[in-house]
Amino acid sequence: MTDAQEVDLSSSVMPSVTIYSDGSYKPALGTGGYGSIMTCNGYSKFFYGGFVGVSNNAMELLAVIEPLRCLDRPCRVTIISDSQYVVNGINSWLLGWIANDWRKADGGVISNSELWKEIYNFTQTHLISAVWVKGHSDNFSNAVCDHLACIGSYKSAGAAIPQHLISANRW
Repeated sequence: MTDAQEVDLSSSVMPSVTIYSDGSYKPALGTGGYGSIMTCNGYSKFFYGGFVGVSNNAMELLAVIEPLRCLDRPCRVTIISDSQYVVNGINSWLLGWIANDWRKADGGVISNSELWKEIYNFTQTHLISAVWVKGHSDNFSNAVCDHLACIGSYKSAGAAIPQHLISANRW
């Protein structure tokens, strides 16, 4: 985030945190899910959940927001996502939206603006950058997040979780 100079770097070294994130949407169920893995100092915490009547992009953002809510001190945060929406939003679009009073360059409404505002608020405490990875490829942590997001989606619908999502032989 280019606006990160506002974060106080004068204190001791900021912890480095990595957040892998993914969102999903299951049209047949009408539900979306999110999954995240947050790592710091060799420890990992997993997050997942889901909601009825939401968009995939909203779930992509919640996959970023949920772990950020757990941070209790300023951190250097690297978000790794297969969503260009998330990566471009954090690295490029966010400051333009703020300068444009939370509107797109063409004056249009920003989708998921409340979620984007929450992410922006986190940039006032943390140094946040985002990195894109190709989804459904060979990135293990991204694959785990995808599974967590799908599980969140099925659980929010009250549907049975497909066996392939819970099989111990998956990885």
